[in-house]
Amino acid sequence: YSYIYKPYQTNLNNWFQSLSKKEVIGLGIFSLLVAYQSSLPTKINDMGGYYLQTIQWMREFGMVKGLGNLHPALGLGSAWHSLVTLLSPLPPETLPLFALNGALMLALALFVWVELKYHFTWYIFAYAVLVFPFGYLYLTAPSPDWPLLVFVPLLGYWAFVNRETLPAEVFLLLACFVFACKPSAA
Repeated sequence: YSYIYKPYQTNLNNWFQSLSKKEVIGLGIFSLLVAYQSSLPTKINDMGGYYLQTIQWMREFGMVKGLGNLHPALGLGSAWHSLVTLLSPLPPETLPLFALNGALMLALALFVWVELKYHFTWYIFAYAVLVFPFGYLYLTAPSPDWPLLVFVPLLGYWAFVNRETLPAEVFLLLACFVFACKPSAA
């Protein structure tokens, strides 16, 4: 499969080599802050309510047939919890490391940085000012509110401000993913 990813890897390497020394240092410091924040104890009250139990259950037993499979809201199911469970590198008896939240924060930071550097819009600027402070709270818990906070305003941006940059298929896929992350929000 390396032939599929080779052009993307080349583009990423070229982009990284074009960064100035200040940008590389800033990116490194931001990455360290995100990694540190992701490893701290949670600051979200819902963590013990059902997030942790859902993730622990999925890690130990996987998906169980039952009422939650008939309707996701009845089982407090979330696609975000499934992803956190799949991508958690620690054994089931330890508390999960929420590296997926940090990876989403870093991807969001790179997206905002590129958009503001090359295609400045006030929408993205306001989005960054509002989302990043709240995002640091969500780095410590597997809350499905974090992908909602990230993707819903971006879907609005791609739907109303910048329609040409995102294909309709990808837009629909992201919208379905957001719905699957938190069906009760819809």
